[in-house]
Amino acid sequence: MNKKVALIISALLVILSCLALSSCLKTNTALQGDMIVAAEKGYASPFKIVLNENAAPGTRSEAEIFRDAVKRKLGVDLEIVDNFDKQLNLDYKIYYNATNYSECSTVAYDLEDGEYCITTKNGETTSIAVTWKGSGGRGATDYIIEHLLSDTALSFPKTNEIKGEIDPMSNIITTNVPLRDPCVLLDGGVYYMYGTSWKVYKNTTGDISGEWTGGSKCVTIPSDASDNHWAPEVYKLENPSGYFMFTTYFSDKTGHRGCAVFRSDSPEGPFELYSDGHVTPSDWDAIDGHLYFDKDGTPWMIFVHEWTGTSDNIGRMSVAKMSADLKKLVTEPVDVFKGTDAPWATEKITDGPWIYTLQSGKLIMLWSNFDANGYACGMAISESGNVKGPWKQLEAPLYSKELGGANDGGHGMIFKTIEGKLYLSIHSPNTKTEKNPTLAIFVPVREEGDRLVCDFD
Repeated sequence: MNKKVALIISALLVILSCLALSSCLKTNTALQGDMIVAAEKGYASPFKIVLNENAAPGTRSEAEIFRDAVKRKLGVDLEIVDNFDKQLNLDYKIYYNATNYSECSTVAYDLEDGEYCITTKNGETTSIAVTWKGSGGRGATDYIIEHLLSDTALSFPKTNEIKGEIDPMSNIITTNVPLRDPCVLLDGGVYYMYGTSWKVYKNTTGDISGEWTGGSKCVTIPSDASDNHWAPEVYKLENPSGYFMFTTYFSDKTGHRGCAVFRSDSPEGPFELYSDGHVTPSDWDAIDGHLYFDKDGTPWMIFVHEWTGTSDNIGRMSVAKMSADLKKLVTEPVDVFKGTDAPWATEKITDGPWIYTLQSGKLIMLWSNFDANGYACGMAISESGNVKGPWKQLEAPLYSKELGGANDGGHGMIFKTIEGKLYLSIHSPNTKTEKNPTLAIFVPVREEGDRLVCDFD
């Protein structure tokens, strides 16, 4: 093939590609009648999402949720500009809580916690300011996704100012159960909840907000398990069959905390020691064991390699393959990330791992640390799709005091109700007082792209 023919073929391929992707050829008209069209299906968008140079982690997280929703629905990429130079000539901007710019700062001054405002400005340049305080960010993002983003376009009214507020506590279910590290199992139409101190509670109403009763010990305590009866998780399995509890205790034999496996024929116990003591390394401080089955049905344990036993006093998250009968680890544990890896985390700990598989098949790991406002539940996503990672930490927590309202909270797990609704179970607040006890609470969540978000609508 000579060079001339090759050039002609290349040119034709480029033309065909651009015809297939109309965004190669044209950009949507930003102003259409009384609407500002920020993005239109099949067209490139002239808008960029502008953040503060030092935007709070929660701001970028909301911007990413917004951007990803537009990408998923319209196939349009909206670039996020983190370090926006005011001298840069951008004719079309979406300011996302960028309160060091006048478009947002003047509005933000009048907002109360939980309130949000979406304003538009059309002149020599066209700008959309999305502004909020506190938990109002989720309200603003959800309003845009649900009311302004259609199957064909993302459109904002040209002259209207949209205001609203969000009250997260009205959607959060606060139980009457004084329990840390709560884990919920739905079995036979009955909800069971387990937590630290090896207690079990039961809800037979069929309603997750209904009354919980019980609170009795459900474990036959091993002779060496003198303390730290922490964070039980219970799974109903077919092979091996029974109810299996992954939990933590301090062993007088080893002088360390470790993870062990217990079993019962009933969700109410008694759970008897099933493994030969701790399955985690006998010379490690290890807590918060979690069971995960991969796509091949192979069981893995994810657990906390505690900061109290690491050389730099930084907690790790570790994974290891388990035997088919769940009695032992069959591979050496591998540390997959540190407690200091998350941009939102302020301490050196790792707590409460829980794997959730998104509808896309991607893996999310919930885990807890502290942010600037207290105990919080964050997320990491496996970039390889398997439990060994590498795990990419998401920008902001799934749940924190700033997002949830009155209290902090963490050590989360995900469960589905009888109706199919997803909830995050956590304890809140982390530090109890006489007037504000630590209780199990349930936060509604939903999938939004490659993450979970609190669902406060």
